[in-house]
Amino acid sequence: MLAARRLATRGLRALSTATPAATPALQASLNANNTARNERLNDLRRAFPNTDTLHSRIDLLLHNSDGKVRVALVPFHVHRNEVKGVLDAVLADPLSSDLEWYDALTNRLLGKNTLVAYAPSFDKNTITHNSLVEYGVNFSVPKTYTETAGAVQTAEEIDIIEVNNYKDSQEHLWACHRHIYLCNDARKAYTKPLVDAYPHDLFLDVEPARAGDSSASAKVEIISSAAANQANALLRESAANASEYLALLKQSRIDRVLDSVFGRDLARSEAEVLKTIIRTCEVIVNKEEEVTFDISAESASITKQRQKWSAEAHTELQTTFTNALKELANSKIPWWKLYFKVDEVHQAASETLFYYFLPRTQDRFEYLLGRIDQFAEEHHFPPLPASTPVETAGATTIAKTEDISAMFKTSRDDIISELAVDLHNTALRELLKNLVGVQLPLVVLPLLGVYFFDYSLYAAGSVIALGLAVGASRLQKAWLKATTHFTNAALDRAKRTIEQCERGIWLRWEAQIKNQRVAAASRREIINDLKKTLTE
Repeated sequence: MLAARRLATRGLRALSTATPAATPALQASLNANNTARNERLNDLRRAFPNTDTLHSRIDLLLHNSDGKVRVALVPFHVHRNEVKGVLDAVLADPLSSDLEWYDALTNRLLGKNTLVAYAPSFDKNTITHNSLVEYGVNFSVPKTYTETAGAVQTAEEIDIIEVNNYKDSQEHLWACHRHIYLCNDARKAYTKPLVDAYPHDLFLDVEPARAGDSSASAKVEIISSAAANQANALLRESAANASEYLALLKQSRIDRVLDSVFGRDLARSEAEVLKTIIRTCEVIVNKEEEVTFDISAESASITKQRQKWSAEAHTELQTTFTNALKELANSKIPWWKLYFKVDEVHQAASETLFYYFLPRTQDRFEYLLGRIDQFAEEHHFPPLPASTPVETAGATTIAKTEDISAMFKTSRDDIISELAVDLHNTALRELLKNLVGVQLPLVVLPLLGVYFFDYSLYAAGSVIALGLAVGASRLQKAWLKATTHFTNAALDRAKRTIEQCERGIWLRWEAQIKNQRVAAASRREIINDLKKTLTE
């Protein structure tokens, strides 16, 4: 008899009386605790990566300004239309005298997400947002929960959101305290992974005939919204159907969903979200503290890769880059081409450096840095600070993190802007000195001697030939000296770049390890501070 009464009350809706107001001293204590908790949560948000929507859960606790519990009904690998009966069963109130709002809600359009919020009276004009339709209805909380401490007491305290699917409705889901997943396919319910860090439940909605089946998995609760809705329809027809109503309602097990929706007030809902936050943070910190073996193995691998990279870099330096510089001086711009291609010296040098300044070495260098960063990301290392120590010329300096990976480009650009410009200017200067100071005078003066002083053409021609030969020889020697200096300086810059990058690889790795150890200790301390705040 007692069981029948309790089942009957699940079909009755009643608004509870207001809860007693807290005393000023108690309210001040609660506010102080919330302030301390929020400070620790802000520390967590700054210190921990956004793993498994961690930041969204923290924001939910920090910015829940309306003080409402929010639960979401989410189709689990099925179409929303196949499980829409669950929301109908949750809100059903067959003994109510005014069910106009319920009939409108059961005929809702499923193109957008649905928000059910309490309103003193039903407004037929629904509020349509970008991706959500809001129904303001005067639903009520089952009396069972209004008389239970720690449960939702009044409809004003809760919003219920029914979404189309998880992927397209995350902006709404992340603002909810609990996700209730619904599925009508047993194979999917038992085999598909449910990955959600928020507090959640999974219900398998079956036909009434199968509602009595026991769950084959602890993660799945079997219900039948069809049986619950059939029971509510019978009671709406006539109170004489009470016995059938109670039997179907018990068979439907819809009370499991009601517990998930209404069984936790705001304090309990936030406490459960807080538990998931602490659990996620502890998983991250535990992995960081247990990563010592992985770090040792990766350090050995990085050492071997760095040594191999250095050997390959010097090989490319001595072969590809050196040959390209020789080709620049001997083939692209030899000394005799300066007479008609002197304005192309800088362009030719720039192209040589752009294509042949250790491209394979640079790619491999970026790969090693990427490997280090990937290892750090996989093991939840915190981001490196904006600046990182890098050794240059035997001393340790501070460089921006992004500058380390740009060392090759920076060095190449420096050679182009300095050495290539000097080579171009030297070519112009030596050509002008040769033309104006040697060749042009030794051509013009003999011709003037022939014209004014009756010198023989043979003598004039000999002087002219001598002038051209001397000028060509001077230009050749000057160009050889200039290109040799350019080649040696470029090779020296390349060697220094390789040395700096080799140290940069190791320093990047050391910086990641040091940063991780400091952050792991700090993160553990933040978690402990939060736990301490909750127990005070």
